[in-house]
Amino acid sequence: MQSTLDQEKKRFNSWYDQLFENFKMNSNKKIQELIVNLQKGYEEMVEKRVDFSAYRTSSQPLSSGAKVVFYQVWTNVGNGYEPSTGVFTAPYVGLYHLTAVVASENNKSLFLKLYHNGNKTPGSWLTGDGCKTGSFDVVLNLQKGDRVYIFVGSGSNTIFSNPYAYVTFSGHIIA
Repeated sequence: MQSTLDQEKKRFNSWYDQLFENFKMNSNKKIQELIVNLQKGYEEMVEKRVDFSAYRTSSQPLSSGAKVVFYQVWTNVGNGYEPSTGVFTAPYVGLYHLTAVVASENNKSLFLKLYHNGNKTPGSWLTGDGCKTGSFDVVLNLQKGDRVYIFVGSGSNTIFSNPYAYVTFSGHIIA
């Protein structure tokens, strides 16, 4: 009887060792596949990186329907921002975070809107005594080729800036 139990124990241990080795091999293979897939996803994400940040160092007189042009560029990864027109064109489909800071001249009103393909999104209305600062902060789901820019709402205005670069327009792809 002891001999039969010893044989069964050896058979069980052999089966268990083989099962454990198969599990280890399959687990290692799955982990390697997961690592390869994560690395590929990371490389695609880095390849499609989009970041821009532009600014003005002088005031810009604006009439109704004009675009604000941030002609100086700190960053333009993905080349989506065009400093000569003030327009950001999405190079890829994705979720984008866009921000802008604008300033009015002393004791002057300023009405600006952020436009997405000609459609109004948030606005900034600055009025009152002294210089006023307004901002835009929005997340948009953009298609490749969608255009975003800052537009004068109505009337004649001047966006204030000086060499200290008080006004900026920035964005980056989130996902």
